[in-house]
Order: sequence, then C-alpha cells, then structure tokens
Amino acid sequence: MIRPGARTAALAAALALAACRTTAGAVLRVDPPPSEPGAVADAQQYRIARAIRDVVATDRMECREGSGPVLLSCFPADVGTRSAQVTIQLERSGSGYQVSLVESFLALGGPKALCAVQDRLIRGIDAELGVPSAKPDARGRCAGQPPR
Repeated sequence: MIRPGARTAALAAALALAACRTTAGAVLRVDPPPSEPGAVADAQQYRIARAIRDVVATDRMECREGSGPVLLSCFPADVGTRSAQVTIQLERSGSGYQVSLVESFLALGGPKALCAVQDRLIRGIDAELGVPSAKPDARGRCAGQPPR
C-alpha cells in the first residue's frame, strides 16, 4: 500500500519533471464584461475560475487556489493515464485575465488534445460569463486552428 504522503511526493515529482520538459503551450486572453453594480470586486475572477474547474473536472484534474500572480492552478490528478497532460493556470493580465495551458512531454494526444482542452475552456468561460470573452492568443500553439 502506498502512503498518502508518498503518492503526493510522486505526483509533485512527476509534475516538476513535466514542467521542465514542456512540448506545447497555448494562452487564452479573457476580457470579461464589466461587473454588475454592487457585485463583489472579484466576481468575474470567481466565475472564470468556476468555469475552468467545471471544464477540467471531466479530465479528472485537480485545481488549487494560487498565490501571488497565479490565481488558480489545475493539473492532472492521475499523471500518465490521460490523453491530455495539461497544466492550466489563471492569472490577472492587465484589465483582464490570462489562462495558460502547458502540455507536458508525457502527453499522448499531442497538440490536438491541447487544442481540444483550449476549445472547451473557451466555450466554458464564455458560457459562464454570458458573452464571448475568451480568445486564443495569436502566439499560442492553437491560435490558427478552427474550434473543435
């Protein structure tokens, strides 16, 4: 039987290794509409984070609140068994937000899997905010590909 601490340490080591050998990346720019008058100051941030959590839950990813510039980090809960081994981070960026997707060298699905996750995030964020707000960054790996 594997001790819970050993499993966590192994997961952290695998993620660190994956982060050192990334093969693909994508970036979404999210410019949400203005908050409703009287709304909580970070209401849009919470809605974007909720959309990300909802989307990645289908891929059995875990999310944790971030610290510093990173507001939310999501990563595979079972490294090596999913076709999309993607780490996702939500950060503030100017007047909006940035969602970074980095696929590890362990990924089996290649750019198609990364772009599929990005497309699901765009649809999920836009649905949560009620208006189109998420756009692929032109420098990202999936910028020129049609949505799936």
